[in-house]
Amino acid sequence: MCIRDSIITDEYTTIWHEYTGPFYMPEECEHTIEYYSIDWLGNVEEVKSTVVYVDNSPPAIAPGVGDPKVNASDGYYITSDTPIDLGASDTGCNGGVGVDTIYYRIWYMGTWTSWTLYDGIPITLDGECVHYLEINATDLLGNTGFDNVTFYVDNSPPVSWLSGEMIFDDFIDPWSEFSIFVDDQGECEVGDYTIHFRITGPEGSMFYWFLDYYNCNGTWHTGFHSIPVSFQLRNEEGYAPRGIYTVEFWAEDDLGNAESPHNIEELKVDTVAPETTLSLDGPVYETTNVWISSLTQIVLTANDEDSGVSVVKYKIDDGIWHNYLYPIKISEPGMHTISYYSVDSIGNEEEEKSYTVDVDTSKPLTNLNINGKSVENGIT
Repeated sequence: MCIRDSIITDEYTTIWHEYTGPFYMPEECEHTIEYYSIDWLGNVEEVKSTVVYVDNSPPAIAPGVGDPKVNASDGYYITSDTPIDLGASDTGCNGGVGVDTIYYRIWYMGTWTSWTLYDGIPITLDGECVHYLEINATDLLGNTGFDNVTFYVDNSPPVSWLSGEMIFDDFIDPWSEFSIFVDDQGECEVGDYTIHFRITGPEGSMFYWFLDYYNCNGTWHTGFHSIPVSFQLRNEEGYAPRGIYTVEFWAEDDLGNAESPHNIEELKVDTVAPETTLSLDGPVYETTNVWISSLTQIVLTANDEDSGVSVVKYKIDDGIWHNYLYPIKISEPGMHTISYYSVDSIGNEEEEKSYTVDVDTSKPLTNLNINGKSVENGIT
């Protein structure tokens, strides 16, 4: 008996061969095997055929990484809440024979877990920083594929802070520039961030940010991606109403790790100059002029309700300016003008004031007159 076979593919038809034993398909995909037998008397069997699909391709592993995630050059940045679906599809001819099993193991901090059969429920990765996820998918013919994916787990929120030019304590002037900076935290931080902030101030107050002006009314603003927020508390004319400005801000990284609680900073604007008053302590006589003696103390008292008084200045007549430290006395007789003003701790300067006094250092002279007859002989 003789058995002959032929293999027909989509591309070509082979010649008939005499069957001598098991054979293998030469290429992947669809094949038609035709065969018949001839007995010793020359009787020829009708040709039969069978279609087979050769699948030598392993499954294609394509893990589905959910949100939050950020693509990295060699993997993904994720959090411990990010779901990872260990998907695989068979890529062989005619859709492949189908995926049989998927196994996985995880490397973290120098240790591999044992191989685990994937049950179709997305996995998550605990612990910050580098994880290697190795996946083994096998189809129903035993073709096996491997894949290794790198994940950087970042569960740490960023830290933000306000930096700027303080004139005195918490007091600023309208041209002081402030910036909100961010430092992303974690051993494998994603790095990129967004700042959210709002400013609340006195009625009519505004702030200048990124070439525009906004009301200080507590409305939330979102900064530009991974750029610090820099602002000034002023309007277009450079003016800011006196009072307290509250800056509330927080940052979140690109994985949604949000800073909590929010940061709150108070900035104070002082646009009002001090008020200085002059008083006299000691002998004083007022007519159309103010008369004092060389013993009279000239007292200057300054008050500033905001940043406080820094210095009180005075001069007498056309003399030089002095820092006021203690009450003033004038010993030179005659008319004198005391000029004075104060400056607060952030530089607001009071308008110059003046006060004129007449200093009288002469003793009085008394004359005695006698009315009637008198004899001057040493005895009256």
